[in-house]
Amino acid sequence: MNINKHSLVGTAALLSLMLTSGPLWAESNAKVFPIAAFFYDNTEKSTLDKDFRSKVDEIGVPVLGNKISKSLVDAFKGTVGPLDKNTTEHTFAVSFQVPRATSYSVNKGNGNSDLVASVTASLYFTNVLTGEILITISNTIVARAVISNNAPINVEKGKLFAQALDTLIADMADEGAKNFNPIIIDAKVTDNIGNLIVLSAGYSKGIQTGDSLNDSSGGLIQVVYSASDYSSPNLSLPIMWGPA
Repeated sequence: MNINKHSLVGTAALLSLMLTSGPLWAESNAKVFPIAAFFYDNTEKSTLDKDFRSKVDEIGVPVLGNKISKSLVDAFKGTVGPLDKNTTEHTFAVSFQVPRATSYSVNKGNGNSDLVASVTASLYFTNVLTGEILITISNTIVARAVISNNAPINVEKGKLFAQALDTLIADMADEGAKNFNPIIIDAKVTDNIGNLIVLSAGYSKGIQTGDSLNDSSGGLIQVVYSASDYSSPNLSLPIMWGPA
């Protein structure tokens, strides 16, 4: 069996800023809470390959959910923490979902066929206070095998789908841990312009235009402009953001 991998990571700043006139900072003790669940569409209108859904039923959703949770806990190690009313400000829920699963076969004309099964999964880091997804990691596994034309194709596809899922769960847990890198940012609120707040930090300290931040109460804040640094006022403008 051959497996090809394709991955995509979309990120936003994992920051939790205090909106005061004093120093601002990011949570240095940010934690993750792995959700022991496997999310997929198993409704009548599902576009997922029916043999994929059959394989998921055979393996068992609880079994897959526990496997996902264990892989995330192993990958994140000391970054894993509980999720309750005392930790929601700096703990992000991590969930695993499969939005796409397809397959096809090509008859080779020699009694065998090439069988291809593809699974795409996404790992979501969610702020539970706002429901905002702060990081999305997507990965696609393409599994291939040569099978006899006399072999039950649904069984062979099930094998490929199961192998692809195992690879996705392990790889995405490692990728998620690698991309979860909260940073400390020292900044001050220096001014208010209408409904915008001006900070003394910009992209030189890791805040980019388009980033999503969260204040101490869990409110979502959208960065609308970021320049280098307030300390160079003749060369650039400070970062500004306003409520999303």
